[in-house]
Amino acid sequence: MISLRIIFPLAFTLFFTTAALAQEQIQWMTDLDEAKKLALQTGKPLMYDFTAKWCGPCRHMEQVFWPKPEVVKMSKQFVCVKVDFDREKSFAGKYGINAIPNVVFTDPWGRGLLGQKGFGAGSEEEIFEKIRILPKDFSGLIEAGNALENDSKDVRSLHKFAAFYQERKFFWLGNEFYKKLVKLEADPDKREAILLNLAFNYIRLGEPGEAIEKFEILQKEFPKSAQNDGFLYGIIYASVRKNKVQNAKKFLAELKTKFPSSKFIEPAENAIAEAAEDSKK
Repeated sequence: MISLRIIFPLAFTLFFTTAALAQEQIQWMTDLDEAKKLALQTGKPLMYDFTAKWCGPCRHMEQVFWPKPEVVKMSKQFVCVKVDFDREKSFAGKYGINAIPNVVFTDPWGRGLLGQKGFGAGSEEEIFEKIRILPKDFSGLIEAGNALENDSKDVRSLHKFAAFYQERKFFWLGNEFYKKLVKLEADPDKREAILLNLAFNYIRLGEPGEAIEKFEILQKEFPKSAQNDGFLYGIIYASVRKNKVQNAKKFLAELKTKFPSSKFIEPAENAIAEAAEDSKK
């Protein structure tokens, strides 16, 4: 005969283990205003899941993706919100949502960071990677973010956001703020730094044409800058990335003539040489 002293502790353990597992799920909110309020209180970003009862892929996502332990764990760093696509058409339109499932990540003020449309082959890895890499703590930007809510041209706050994303290597987000700042910043030194960040970010983002335009503005606005050899190097490197190797060689000759001791000569030569080698393959 099996002892009750064995059965009861075992049942007790199983009950609480099951209860603990049941609790390990994403804590979704549905009130948009309350979710944003919580995000501003905690400094957490928002994760919106646009869904609907009739959406088959949404139901599939509910079954196979959101319950995953690693997803549940990382979701705790966000304010997670289920958005009924049918009831919140206006809110969905704000983010250009015209198909579901659709996951949108924003800062605490609702400014878009990244998104993921649909749920199919490869979607799980893509969403998880976005959850993993996004900034999780905006608490140091609450004052600046609130200031921008009242005045979208608040230069001091724009600088804080630009620096925040630049430090975390979210160059496309940094550029969104630098593009605003370049129209507003009057301080010459700060303006030069803004244009430089814009230019090199465009190279990083695979937009060499935009980079060249910004380097040319720098040359025009700051002809006596100590960084003029860097401007030229930027044009050379962006020209190579744009497959304009002959242009790059022309600017390299200019770099050597104007700045014979520049530290940028060697990397410029290497960039052109690598492009030449690639063209032979």
